[in-house]
Amino acid sequence: MIKNTHIAIATIALMAATSPIAHASNASAGANVETTTEAETSFTEELGEAYDAFVAFTVEQRDEAVEAAQSAMSFIDVEIEERAEAVREGWADMSEDARALARQEMQDLRETRLALAEQFGALQAASAEAWDSVKEGFMNGYEELSDALAS
Repeated sequence: MIKNTHIAIATIALMAATSPIAHASNASAGANVETTTEAETSFTEELGEAYDAFVAFTVEQRDEAVEAAQSAMSFIDVEIEERAEAVREGWADMSEDARALARQEMQDLRETRLALAEQFGALQAASAEAWDSVKEGFMNGYEELSDALAS
C-alpha cells in the first residue's frame, strides 16, 4: 500500500505542472485550453487516489501514514515552488489581471499549505485515541490543498 501511495503522490506532482498557474503565461500566447482541461481532470483523479490511499491507514500504521503524509507534503512543496517559478518566468508576458490572479492563487496555496503543516504536526503527535480524528483533520487539509492545486 505504501508503494501505491508514493506512486500516486509522485504522479500528482508530475501532473501538477499542467495547472492553470503553470500555464498562466501561456494563456496569453494562445495555449490549447482543451489539453489543459484534460490534464486537469487526470490531475484531479490522481489527487483523489492519493487521498483514498491515505484513508486506509490505521493507528497501527502511524509511522507509514506519517511517512506518506510527509512525502505528499514534500511533493506539494515542490509543486508550489514550480508554480511560483512558472509565474516568475511568465510575469513579463502576463496581463495585469493574470498577474493579480496568479499572485492571489500563490498566496492561497501557501496559506493552505501552512494549514496542512499544522495538521501534519497534530498527526505526528496524535495519541491512539485521537488518531481517527487527527487523521480526518489532516485529510480535510489535504483535500482542501488538493482542490486548490486542481483548480
